[in-house]
Amino acid sequence: MKGYFNEKSLEAYNLLIADKAGVDFSEGEIYDFTRCVRPDGSAYGTGYKCRKGVEQAKEDKANSVRLNEVTKEITTLQSMADKAREDGFMDRAVDLGKRAGKLIRERADLKTKIEKAKSPADLATPQKQGKADVDRMKKYLKDEADKLKNLNDSIQKNSSRANDPDVLSRRRVLERNVAAVKNQLKDL
Repeated sequence: MKGYFNEKSLEAYNLLIADKAGVDFSEGEIYDFTRCVRPDGSAYGTGYKCRKGVEQAKEDKANSVRLNEVTKEITTLQSMADKAREDGFMDRAVDLGKRAGKLIRERADLKTKIEKAKSPADLATPQKQGKADVDRMKKYLKDEADKLKNLNDSIQKNSSRANDPDVLSRRRVLERNVAAVKNQLKDL
């Protein structure tokens, strides 16, 4: 007979065992094994130390899955906001931007939780992390500069857009972003 135990069933079992055995939940988990995650992302349990990978709690995997979902949602919302802005639906664009902002904050929290859960051996060296940050900033600078160039080109082609407040606002935001990233890169 094969079976499957979902989280609710295991939780109910834990409560029953705790009542019978008088387990204090401050003592930790009922089950005595270590969850190990291999470099390829697969997991296995052991009663001892991890030999093929690093020790990781199951919730870390859930946080990683949620992080991927949130990142996809942010990308979708930002593209929808850009489209709404282009079509002249500024209220819709602002609403989508606010929703994306909340998800961006959630993504930052998830990243913090995941980093705290990693073992010291998993963490990147400061030099590698600094290089990754600089590369990310350079990519962002290039993207924003390209957007600004495209906006300026479209204004030159269609002079009626030059006085549009939404276009001017977008232009100021892009110029501010480009200048801020250039200053940050200079400081590094």
